[in-house]
Amino acid sequence: MRLKQDKPTWGAPKIRERLARLYPDVHRPAISAVHAVLDRHGMVERRKRRRNRATGTPLSNGCRPNDLWCADYKGEFGREHGRDRGSQTLDRSRPWQWRID
Repeated sequence: MRLKQDKPTWGAPKIRERLARLYPDVHRPAISAVHAVLDRHGMVERRKRRRNRATGTPLSNGCRPNDLWCADYKGEFGREHGRDRGSQTLDRSRPWQWRID
């Protein structure tokens, strides 16, 4: 506990190694045990998770049929006779009309 108070930037692995050097005769605890003790006493700062969110571009609206088509490639998947590429094509003015190739 004193090591963490003296060196607040040190984590469990470094504290464990320091304890092993200071007290070579004593069995050294696991890193998770050192971390648990520090956490129990509120000496562990939680890292903030970064969330990367994808940003896309807005789709245009087609005014008439066949003005704008969208395609979605689904990757390759096996069939009985060879490989098949799954893709979907959509006319944006009529979203209920799908063509699957």
